[in-house]
Amino acid sequence: MTDQPSVEPAALPTFDPHPFPQLEARLPDSVAGHAVMTASLREDPATALQKTLDVLALLDATTAEMEVAVGEVQEEALVIAAIRVRGNTADDLLAAFRSVDDADPATSAVYVDATVGQRPVVIRTADGIAQTLVSSDDVLFLLSGTQSLVEALVPTLR
Repeated sequence: MTDQPSVEPAALPTFDPHPFPQLEARLPDSVAGHAVMTASLREDPATALQKTLDVLALLDATTAEMEVAVGEVQEEALVIAAIRVRGNTADDLLAAFRSVDDADPATSAVYVDATVGQRPVVIRTADGIAQTLVSSDDVLFLLSGTQSLVEALVPTLR
């Protein structure tokens, strides 16, 4: 029998699917009887979209100050994103998104103020896809998918 050198297992990278549990808690558990699966994530500056970096630059922030939580209703077409940039309000974040889109000649984004369930929202349409944007203190919610579920969800967001 030959002596084999002892090999230490390589350290595997760890992935935490819930780094922002307080932000995830702002997402609903269900929408119109459909369960919402949630997770949160950190934005990696090396892989972040340039548009995200431009928004953060306008807010004088970095990816380290950005928190993102997402929820999805798998049986229906509904995706919910909650974005917080520490030290900024949701309205600051929305204004930065609008400014970056307005400055980009390649974007087709159009923003329209609207009301859903007696709550003011902004509808952002780009490339034929509509998102409902809802400001709530320091969190900007981005909703896309089945309109009836979006309408049921908007009044409940806090």
